[in-house]
Amino acid sequence: MSAKTASTDEAMTMVVSDRGAGGNPAARTGRTPAAPEAAALLALPRARRPAIAHAPLQDAPRLPSAALEPELRKPVVLGGPQRSARPWSIDAVEWIALVAGALLMALVVKAFLFQAFLIPSRSMEPTLGIDDRVLVFKPAYHLGPVERGDVVVFARPDGLDGVIEDSDLIKRVIGLPGEVVQGRMGRVFVNERLLAEPWVSGLALTSDFGPVKVPQGAIWVMGDNRGNSQDSRVFGLVDQTSVRGEALLRWWPITRFGGL
Repeated sequence: MSAKTASTDEAMTMVVSDRGAGGNPAARTGRTPAAPEAAALLALPRARRPAIAHAPLQDAPRLPSAALEPELRKPVVLGGPQRSARPWSIDAVEWIALVAGALLMALVVKAFLFQAFLIPSRSMEPTLGIDDRVLVFKPAYHLGPVERGDVVVFARPDGLDGVIEDSDLIKRVIGLPGEVVQGRMGRVFVNERLLAEPWVSGLALTSDFGPVKVPQGAIWVMGDNRGNSQDSRVFGLVDQTSVRGEALLRWWPITRFGGL
């Protein structure tokens, strides 16, 4: 028996079976009763029964690849709020504000806190050499008194034009207010006591000077390179109001980085 004939028999048997189930085939099988034409087909001989045509199966419609391409290009959202694109002008304003803030901060730091100073001469050797760079802490003496051994930067004293070309000088504090400073026998004495000076080379000798009494509000300064330094032995006492700040750190050259 062919597949088409078997399908016809199954459909007709279903009709007979439904009608013989108490007059309510839908209630027993849950299927809709067959049309009257099905009963007529059942009465025909098997050989004369027409085959029931089955509609061919159709594949599900497929989207063309061109239609899928925009969907594939959409970004995958992992969850959470997404930042929307901002106009380039907003980013430009933020960058300008950032640069302006950095420049303002640099000006404030330079004006009130720190300033770099270039060593112009050999007067502070061996501690500092030519072209060394130090960092000067400006408010140092607003926070505490000057101490012996401090390396200070101060304005050039008046009357030194043609002798010292640099507007600011850097020297070491030797004599404090109220002390008597004197140089003799190649050494420095403070209040008649020999001053220990680890910052001076052992072979360096200090020329004779004084004795000099340091008044209030002034300091006596000298270079570490005693044989090649123009300091208080040349220009006298330094007024503390002319002190720019204390040199705390040598930051260049990097191989000699360290405190003073």
